[in-house]
Amino acid sequence: MVAADMVELREVVSLCTRYLSRELEPGNAIGILRFARDHNCADLTLESTRFVHDRFAEVCQGEEFRDAPREIVVEFLASECLRVDSEYQVRFSSSIGKGRKLSLLLLLLLLQQQQ
Repeated sequence: MVAADMVELREVVSLCTRYLSRELEPGNAIGILRFARDHNCADLTLESTRFVHDRFAEVCQGEEFRDAPREIVVEFLASECLRVDSEYQVRFSSSIGKGRKLSLLLLLLLLQQQQ
């Protein structure tokens, strides 16, 4: 995909984007999102972001979510698009992994600033 983008083979980039979109699952969604952002793949970024929003309860239980940078975690926790059954799922996800208590604090500060 990266090589196809570099030589401007748009059809190949489109095929790769569709392939990666079909391969999205809770265990790899954060990784695909990060790849898409790193390589400026707008369609794949949108698709993977939508996937995380729709299946957040499953995604947040995965290793990729636990290892994700704080910025990504805060972005999703602050999003109005998350589909969760209860706020507990959001609170639980914010306490998983390295430095998540700090992320929860950052989220609370972010939400206070928006009000």
